Amino acid sequence: MTMERNIELRSEKVRNIIGQIPPMLLRYGAAIIGAALLAMVSISAFIPYQESVPVEVTISTTPAIREINAVEDGIFVHAGAIEKSIEAGGTVGYLYHRETLSPIITPISGRVVFNAKSREAVSVGSLICIVIPRDSLYYYGAAEISVGDKSRIAANSKVILQTTATEDIIGYMREISPLASSGNRHKVVIDFRDTPHSLLTPYEKLSGKVIISQTTILKRFINSLKISRNAD
Repeated sequence: MTMERNIELRSEKVRNIIGQIPPMLLRYGAAIIGAALLAMVSISAFIPYQESVPVEVTISTTPAIREINAVEDGIFVHAGAIEKSIEAGGTVGYLYHRETLSPIITPISGRVVFNAKSREAVSVGSLICIVIPRDSLYYYGAAEISVGDKSRIAANSKVILQTTATEDIIGYMREISPLASSGNRHKVVIDFRDTPHSLLTPYEKLSGKVIISQTTILKRFINSLKISRNAD
């Protein structure tokens, strides 16, 4: 009985406190809360929301860059003061093996980028240099995505690749095809039609994302409500 009496007293005190709050303050408080909610909704209509799929992209070229590898163990020696550009059939260096100096010939014309240093010991199969074809190169990106991601990605979707430079590399989804070696994976080809070649490095691997949708937080919230309602 005493406990019920205490509860009644507390309830009466609460009612008294609420009754002492001026009605004007209650109305202003409700108005302030409503204004704050309205402001949040208004701001969310302008804040962008980006849905994306992460990808790992390898930069490639057509025609393909030619790798020149050591055919046996030995010591690699530069061919003197070699120019950066070389003609097909030219000598990029020599491989010293068992007291024999064998020339290393490039099969194509182009720009030479060395991986091995002069007088460096190399093992069979190791990369000595690459020759970037002199012909006009077409740069593209290659990546793999899952079947689930494929169903979410549309043709010509925007791709953003992160680099160490001050600006990101922008590409566009050009082609999606299934991988013969895996039924659960698809290969995608990314076109860099608006990107300067100076920002692209063959064989470079870059992390990025495929933009699936670009909307606002408010629209995203409304769409999620519609999806939930349809699911019910």
